[in-house]
Amino acid sequence: MSLGIKKEINRQSLLTYLQLNYIPSPYSILNNVRKLLPGSYIFYDCKKNEISEEKKFYHLPVHQHLHHTPSYEEAKQKLYTLLEESVQKE
Repeated sequence: MSLGIKKEINRQSLLTYLQLNYIPSPYSILNNVRKLLPGSYIFYDCKKNEISEEKKFYHLPVHQHLHHTPSYEEAKQKLYTLLEESVQKE
């Protein structure tokens, strides 16, 4: 038992692993243990044996107003065009 955490398998996570071949965040294979979200860090207080703080240090900015969301037909045509261009010989 490390850091006061019993090493018990989370059966739902095990089932997910067997189905997907990975365990999605924030879950882990152990009960009462979770993964950090991308771009995050924690401060662990050894004296109190607890996490004192969890923060995000990075995130990708999303500028939805700058992007045109294509319709299905537009996206299909764009994909077809890109595939055609990628295999053409010069």
